[in-house]
Amino acid sequence: MGPYVEEHDESVFSHLKQVYYKLVDGFNFDVYLEFRENKYFTNKVLIKRFMMKDELEPIESTGTKIDWKQGQNVT
Repeated sequence: MGPYVEEHDESVFSHLKQVYYKLVDGFNFDVYLEFRENKYFTNKVLIKRFMMKDELEPIESTGTKIDWKQGQNVT
C-alpha cells in the first residue's frame, strides 16, 4: 500500500482489469480504470479527467460518479 491506496481499497482493486489513458487536448488527459464484475459497484469503467496547466502542473481533476451497490461503499 502507498499514500493513495488504502487497505480497504485492495479488495476493490483486485477486480481491476486494465488501466489506460487518452489525451483529451493540450496537456489534458483521461485515465480509464476498467473493472471486472464485482460486488462493490455497477460501473464497468471509471474515468478520471486531469486538467493540466502544463505537463507537470494539474489545475483540477474530476471523476466518474461511482454507482455503489447497497452496503458496499468502501469510502
